[in-house]
Amino acid sequence: MNQEYINTTNKIKVVSKPLPARKLGTNKVENQMSN
Repeated sequence: MNQEYINTTNKIKVVSKPLPARKLGTNKVENQMSN
């Protein structure tokens, strides 16, 4: 494994992690508001 590959995968992990959590969070808020 070369360092550049490791850095790239780490960046992808950091970038892709918040998106699903953010979607879940906004969906929960929207569901509470609509109920």
